[in-house]
Amino acid sequence: MYLLDTNHVSKLLEGQSRVVDQVARIGSGNISVPFAVCGELIYMACKSQRREANLQIVHRCLQKVLVIHSDYKLCAAYADLKEAFIRRFGPRQARRRAAIRLHQIGTDENDLWIAAAALRHNLILVSADSDFERIRMVREFRLESWL
Repeated sequence: MYLLDTNHVSKLLEGQSRVVDQVARIGSGNISVPFAVCGELIYMACKSQRREANLQIVHRCLQKVLVIHSDYKLCAAYADLKEAFIRRFGPRQARRRAAIRLHQIGTDENDLWIAAAALRHNLILVSADSDFERIRMVREFRLESWL
């Protein structure tokens, strides 16, 4: 089963042939989207010039795939991943490490939530975002790009 990041869902919504063909080959029943990506897609639609039309497009797309919601085990996977990422890439001093923000060391909260969902559910993450290569240096998960 595959977990699509925002960049791939966006390309799917745009009708990009490589992504559309891959989804058709795999079947939408084998495609999932994490809740963080849902939020990003809805936000992008809200700030667009065609707000209502784009919200409807996003809504229709998300009805066709499995949305990965948060639960205790996903939260625990996220916390473990975040702690390990900060320990690996953050400051060495514990006091400075405790105050660090993820964007200061090269990733963001949503990317960690997305990676945690892939880890928690043993899914193949599909993304063109190079930040995931860095996250994989902390916890290994399957990653591919269809672009």
